[in-house]
This record gives sequence, structure tokens and C-alpha cells, in this order.
Amino acid sequence: MSIKTDFDTANSRRAGHLSKARECAALSIPDVLPMSGSQGANDANPGVFSSMGPTGTRNLTGKLLLALYPPAFPWFGFRPGARLQSELSPELLARMESYLYARELLVRLKMDRTGFRAKMRRMLEHLLVAGDALAHLTRTYALQVHRLDQWVCQRGVDGKPLWVIYREKAAEEELSDEVLSVAGLKREDIRKSQDQRVEMYTRIRRTPEGQWETTQELNEKDIPGSRSVEPVCPFVSPGYVEIEGEDYSRSFIEEVIGDLRASNGLWFQLTVGAAIAAKDHPVIDPTSGLKARDLQQPSGTVLYGRVTADGRVAGLAHTRVDKNADFTFVLASVQAIDARLDKAMLVISGSQRDAERVTAQEVMQVSGELEGALAGVYSEIAEELQRPFLTRFVYQMEADGLLPPLPPAIRDAVDVEIVTGMAALSRQINVQALQAAVESIARLPGGLRRVDIDRMALDILRAYNLDDRVYAKSDEELAAEQEAEDNRQLRAAAGQQTVQSAGKIAETAAAQNAA
Repeated sequence: MSIKTDFDTANSRRAGHLSKARECAALSIPDVLPMSGSQGANDANPGVFSSMGPTGTRNLTGKLLLALYPPAFPWFGFRPGARLQSELSPELLARMESYLYARELLVRLKMDRTGFRAKMRRMLEHLLVAGDALAHLTRTYALQVHRLDQWVCQRGVDGKPLWVIYREKAAEEELSDEVLSVAGLKREDIRKSQDQRVEMYTRIRRTPEGQWETTQELNEKDIPGSRSVEPVCPFVSPGYVEIEGEDYSRSFIEEVIGDLRASNGLWFQLTVGAAIAAKDHPVIDPTSGLKARDLQQPSGTVLYGRVTADGRVAGLAHTRVDKNADFTFVLASVQAIDARLDKAMLVISGSQRDAERVTAQEVMQVSGELEGALAGVYSEIAEELQRPFLTRFVYQMEADGLLPPLPPAIRDAVDVEIVTGMAALSRQINVQALQAAVESIARLPGGLRRVDIDRMALDILRAYNLDDRVYAKSDEELAAEQEAEDNRQLRAAAGQQTVQSAGKIAETAAAQNAA
């Protein structure tokens, strides 16, 4: 059975889920999952009359991105495990920590150069709107995000994917002559097609041995050289709220879709009512002497008609919508609904300033708000989104020779810490604790003699994302400086001794001359 057949079979079983996800997208961010048969940017979205969904979803996405991947603070770290901490001496443990920190810097530098945060924003939009997201880390370290209608999956009893199939369209320029020949396709036929592209299917399957097998298919023919087996999964597939026994998750928008529907419907009625109220229809009494063409004359034209004693034109009036009380009730209702949505989507939160760089305290506040607003789902999202991405990224860097692999003897003894929420700023919190501790200990007689100041200095540099190899002096440099200081003191002491000896000789000679 071909990969395309498996895709079509799995896709037909989730028609109801896709329909519901498309409604969620229409009320929030339509381009996350366009309607079936959509022609992209050429399609309008005339059924939406409220911006509450898009505004709130993008606001929540921005806060999640800030908390999960803060630009100024590390969101992961490599640490010696419990075994290494118990077996290594303090000196070796300090060297191990420095080595792992240098390794962490290499990974972070490579990540920042790929611009992965922009793609992670898109991932979070898919997660909040559709409930599921899928991204593939390509060989060039680009994060390729796929829409929900472009991939299918099956999950095991542990909730982890057993296999994933995603569909993409390739242009004929991207396909070699060998691939086209095996697939039985001709370049001229592809150029004559409507979109000048051809569908290609990729299946990533978890083997019984725990490996990940990747195969690709074009025109229901296996692509030569596309099969590969790797120990680390090349894609990231988190879910918002996973349901036991189901292959796809529930979304945040699905949880608030009732309020979004009501808000959109009421804003539609208000818009229609406002449009009706804005219309101006003059009504002329046939006995007033006025004609319809009289009202179309230029300003300043003299008209003839009956005028009442108080100076009003008799027989002339304007239509009026006498529903102010009704519209006031509708407006009050929609404002109450939008207030609930504001709270759910953290739009009313004021902890994050509109600035390019935010402080650690602001990130902590945003993390706390997310943990409360999303009822603990935030931590699950962080674990399913961050750890697989980091694991694959490190594996790929090691395979490409960009990162030295850990020695087998300590590979399993090194912990990979994924810090989220308030814990993501633990290093900054540790700096504050160190500063407070040093201030307290300094007040004790001889207290600082018991403190390893060098170790504290290294921790502070790392907390501020500064490479200790650049800013901290090495042991050899410290030893050379200490030796130079000792020699300087010896020379100074020798010079002082010489002065004192010369003085004594002079005093003795003067005493002898006096005698």
C-alpha cells in the first residue's frame, strides 16, 4: 500500500475534526487552517465581524513565545547528573560545568542564527487554534511548519506518535531527472499543470527498536535514496490538550469558541443595525409642495414649500430607527462576552511592556499568568515543544560535526534541563541569592575566607549569558598573576631591608666617628 493511500485513508477518518478546526481558525487566525477549497490570499473571510479572536490569539501567542523562548535568557542547560556530582572532586566538577556551559553556548549560538523563534511563533499559533502542530527540522536547520490539513498521524497508548505522514508540493526545479524518471513524470507535464507542482509524501515511522524510519514517495513511487533510519525523531509534534485514545488534540480556541461565536454574531447584528441607522431617507408629504428633485439641488438653491410658524419645513421628515434600547442591550451583552475573552486570552494583562527587551521580572510575571490562565497546560506544552526540538538540534549538530559528541562514559550522566515558567529564570534568581549571601557573609569576621569567590564569579557570568572563557581568568593566568605579585612583594621587602641595613650602617659609622 502506498504512502498516499495511507494518507487519504487517515485523512478521511478525521473529517469532523478538520471541520471543527477550520471553524476555530475562521474565528481567530484564518491562515492557520483555511477553508476547504480555499485559494489562499484570493479568498475573503466575510463571515467575521469581530477582531476579538485574532487579537486575543496573537496576544496569547506572543506571551507564550516570550515565556518559552525568552530572547535574553537561556531556556535550556546542560548539567552534571547526580552520579557525576557524587563521583567528581570539586575541581573536576567545576571543569565539567565549564565544559558543559561552553557546549550550551555553541548550541544556543547556532539556534539563534537559524531564526527559529519566528517559526516557533507559527507553531504556537497552530497549537492554540488547531490543537496540534507539526514541524520538521530540515538538514539546513530550518524549521518547516506544516498545516493540519497537510499531515496525518497515529498515536500510541503513550500519546506519542507511532507514525506521521505529511504532504507537500514540490516544483519540478526541485526534482532531479532520476527522481522524475523513477516516478514516471515529465517536466513538461508538470509545467502544464495548474499550479506547476507535484505532490510528494513523506512518512516517518517509529520502529519496534525505537528508531525513526523516514521514506518519501512521488507519484506513488519510492524516491531513490530517501530512506533513512535515525535514533532521534526529525519532527516536533506537540498537542494542546491530548485526549486518551485519540490521535488529535483539542485546541484553546475550541475551549472558548462559544464566546467567540456569540461575540461574532452580536457584532454582526450591531454592524447591520449601525448600517441601517446610518441611512438617510427623506420623506416628503405630497401636499407640502416639495418635490424629490428639490432635495437634490445644490446647496443655496431656493426651494418653495410650506413653512410652519416656528420656521420648520412642513411635510418633510427623515426615517429613523427607533431601536436604541434594543441596541444598548446588545452592546452591553457583547461587551460582557468580550471582557471574558479578554481575560481568557490575557489581553487585559499589563505585566508585559511594549518594548524590544523585557526584564526578568516581567518574564516571570508572564509565565505565572500563563500557568494560571491555561490551567497547567502551559508546562505540558513547554515540555513537548522544547525538549524534542533541542534533542533533535543537538543530535544534528553532532552528526554534522558542529558539536563534539559527549564521551560515552558520561553521556548518560549529563542532565539536559528544560526550564520553563518561573524556573526558566533560575540563574537570575541564583545571582540575587549569591549577592545576598555574600553581603551577609561579609558582615561576619573572616566570613569571606570560607567562600569560593571564583566559583561564585563564574556562576554570575553564566547567569548573564557571558562566556566565562572570555571574561574569567584561567587558573594559569591567576597563578601567573599571583607569582608576579609575590615577586613584587619580595622585591619590595628586599628593598626595604636594604634601606634599613644601610641606615644602621650609617648610624654605626657616625657613632664611631663621634667617639
